[in-house]
Amino acid sequence: MQRFLIGSIITLCVTWMGAPHAATSGSSGDRPVRLAPAGIQPAFEVIDRTQGLRSTSILEIVSDRHGFIWVAGDRGVHRFDGHNFFNLDRDPARPDTLESRFIYSLAEASDAMWIGSPNGTMQRLDSRSGKLTLVPFKLHGVSPQGLLWIACDALGQVWQMSDLGLLRLDRRGEATWTMPRSLEA
Repeated sequence: MQRFLIGSIITLCVTWMGAPHAATSGSSGDRPVRLAPAGIQPAFEVIDRTQGLRSTSILEIVSDRHGFIWVAGDRGVHRFDGHNFFNLDRDPARPDTLESRFIYSLAEASDAMWIGSPNGTMQRLDSRSGKLTLVPFKLHGVSPQGLLWIACDALGQVWQMSDLGLLRLDRRGEATWTMPRSLEA
């Protein structure tokens, strides 16, 4: 691992030092950022309803380890395979669908995609079975009422920034309060 990391850093430094740098109009310490080699224009592709995207407002985009693009929007969660979208939406008649049509945040774990709604609810989409379950996230009997952000770490813990502050849900399902919602509290 250490050999790989050192080799990557050396390669990055050699590449950076060997790359031509354009003049900038900023201060003398500014360095330009090259997004594409000189003379090559980046290619963009329009992805919209013709491929099956239902949301009109996109709130987050996540790329998973398999290369799928997950989109959180105002009409559910959408997984793009490079050609078409698979859509996951709310159906009030079925208990195994999204709790909310509005999805604010997505986070990939090794075994699931976590889905966060603005009302503070979190759901887990199992990567093997495709089963969607509501995960109660409570700290001292209190549930978050608003969700801002979620992420998963290498240990499989889910981190949530909400109206209660920064919370962590471990693999056993126990929540820990990590930081208050305000540093003044």
